[in-house]
Amino acid sequence: MSPPIRPRLIYCPPGLFVRGAPGTSAQPARHECALRRFVWRAAILRFMKEHSRFTASDAEYESRIRDSFSRQGMMKHLGARLAVLGPGHAEIRAPFRAELTQQHGYFHAGVSGTIADSACGYAAYTLMPADSSVLTVEYKMNMLAPAEGEELIARAKVLRSGKTLKICVADVHVLKGSAEVHCATMLATIMCLQGKSDGAR
Repeated sequence: MSPPIRPRLIYCPPGLFVRGAPGTSAQPARHECALRRFVWRAAILRFMKEHSRFTASDAEYESRIRDSFSRQGMMKHLGARLAVLGPGHAEIRAPFRAELTQQHGYFHAGVSGTIADSACGYAAYTLMPADSSVLTVEYKMNMLAPAEGEELIARAKVLRSGKTLKICVADVHVLKGSAEVHCATMLATIMCLQGKSDGAR
């Protein structure tokens, strides 16, 4: 005679348990709906946490940074634009041009590195005082896939914000049709230059 089947508790969101027996489909709808709600809520909370983790000390940071970006000759050469900017994060986009490709017709890795570096720099700069400037100390970039598409996108965020050094990460995606392909990731160290003008010397 086989042993009796013991009910088990399946964990869902905090405080919600669905009782069922191993190998049975007792109350699957309730379990799946609760699990979906839990996953979506966790994703939303994670997104909000990531984007509200930092507060800019300079209320006018956006105009200051957009002015700085407009003075970058390299960004003009690439046709890049500062698409998104907020405390601790930035997004830069560059459209495809034949002049920006390597021998296979993909975006050159140098373009990926350039916009990722600037995105990290400006993500960090949002957390710096108004009377400061910004410079990259170092970065490392891993190429993950060929950057073949119509537009290159670098999304950067600050991981750790110190008084002098900010540690940032940037993910580079290439837009191909309606899909984005993750093609590179950069880890960068950005320096705050206190009391130094951001203009040309």
